Amino acid sequence: MTCVVPAETHSRQEATPDEIRRTVLDNAAEILGVDPDEIGVDTALPDDTVAIVELVDLCREDLAERTVDAELEETALEWKTVGDVIAYFLGDEIAGDGAGSPAGAGTGDSPGEPAVPLAQLESALGHEFSNKSWLHAALRHRSYVAEMVDVESNERLEFLGDAVLSIVVTDCLFRTWPDKAEGPLAKARAAVVSAEYLAGLAARLGLGAHVRLGRGEDASGGREKPSILADAMEAVIGAVYLDGGLEAAERVVMPLVEERLAEAVTGEGAKDHKTRLQEYSSQRWATLPRYEVQGFGPDHAKEFTATVEVGGRVVGKGHGRSKKQAEQAAARNAWTEVRSRKDPRRSDLGEAEADEP
Repeated sequence: MTCVVPAETHSRQEATPDEIRRTVLDNAAEILGVDPDEIGVDTALPDDTVAIVELVDLCREDLAERTVDAELEETALEWKTVGDVIAYFLGDEIAGDGAGSPAGAGTGDSPGEPAVPLAQLESALGHEFSNKSWLHAALRHRSYVAEMVDVESNERLEFLGDAVLSIVVTDCLFRTWPDKAEGPLAKARAAVVSAEYLAGLAARLGLGAHVRLGRGEDASGGREKPSILADAMEAVIGAVYLDGGLEAAERVVMPLVEERLAEAVTGEGAKDHKTRLQEYSSQRWATLPRYEVQGFGPDHAKEFTATVEVGGRVVGKGHGRSKKQAEQAAARNAWTEVRSRKDPRRSDLGEAEADEP
């Protein structure tokens, strides 16, 4: 089924695909009168155009949509599932200026690419590509390629990036800790080349917003799936290597992993509750924790409060004198809870104090 998105509906604030998906799912639960946990992309819509239009209006209000789609009622007659509504808003987000190329993407491959300037990703990586085509290729998931013609996915770059990451990390370990035996060094390397850790790096860089996905994968929350994020992270490392060589790859990789490497080599990594929670959440629910941090007080005596969510549920809160302390406190609280409850995503936890600096 093809959802028709009129060109005149493209003037709303920039919401991420994940924000769109969450908004539609929450409002669909309200319209259908069911628990949000029971709503998914395959949930059937009511056979009632008025209810569907009401759902779209609620989503527009939450997403600051200010335009009116005169053809919505006719378009809504085609919709069968909540996923169709998500696709409608995603189509609105990625249709760009209607000229067939999303704003800021600059590749012209398809209107299915996210309208997020790649310069943001280059800045986060600390590497400006001389040949942008390597970066574009690194961001193409196989679900995106399945909807295209004569376009290669990022799987070959993922294969290359895995090897580049390994050699950069191994070289660093070998040179930095000459007194360490093979066993501890191998364990330290494993700590930063695991899919769970790479997915966390990708989330930190905001990589999910740049990955090109098929519409179905996008609508089902693909930008938050740890497997997709980890593969894209490896592919981007491979792209950096092809664009600038091993030195460029090292300049990108080492700032991202050096702290974790040091913790793993010295044994302090076991105290990192953020890493524990991230790996556990990724393995058990195929999703990554999401942190929100707020600062309070004057600049000279700032304090921070952090909350951490898993699957859309707050599972930990914490305080600290820095953002990192607050996040670790929230993660420690959440880690204790997730190991003691059957479904931790259903519980709101109390506050935890930050570790002493």
